[in-house]
Amino acid sequence: MVSLEMQIKTFIYMVLLGHLLALLFDFYRVLRSFGYINDMATAAIDFIFAFLGAGVTFFILLNSNFGQIRFYIFVGLVLGIIVYHQLFSCLIIRVMRVTLEAIIKLITKIINLSTKLFRPVKDLLIKLKNLIDGFKFYS
Repeated sequence: MVSLEMQIKTFIYMVLLGHLLALLFDFYRVLRSFGYINDMATAAIDFIFAFLGAGVTFFILLNSNFGQIRFYIFVGLVLGIIVYHQLFSCLIIRVMRVTLEAIIKLITKIINLSTKLFRPVKDLLIKLKNLIDGFKFYS
């Protein structure tokens, strides 16, 4: 039999896990909104997300209450997801979107700058190759 204290701790862990799963799902939603993930990858990521979510839930249950699945486990998960969605989701999505847009802009600027910096080197190497190809070596 699991003590009441252990059940309360497990319930709190499940609420926190619900928050974490909802946060990870929001991150995934933001990534998908940028259009970089196709339908095949979406199906694979959905499967991986469900598999990892179930695995983490089972791991926490094993460590907190010997893997016993009770009704309050599901209530805790759902409550965690609902509370996160109602209180934090909109703000977190905006912050993630702004952050990812800034990261994408930075990466784009770095790529453009490196392209501009290495273009003269590339042109010089092409001229050097053409110059070398112009020489005829006889053996």
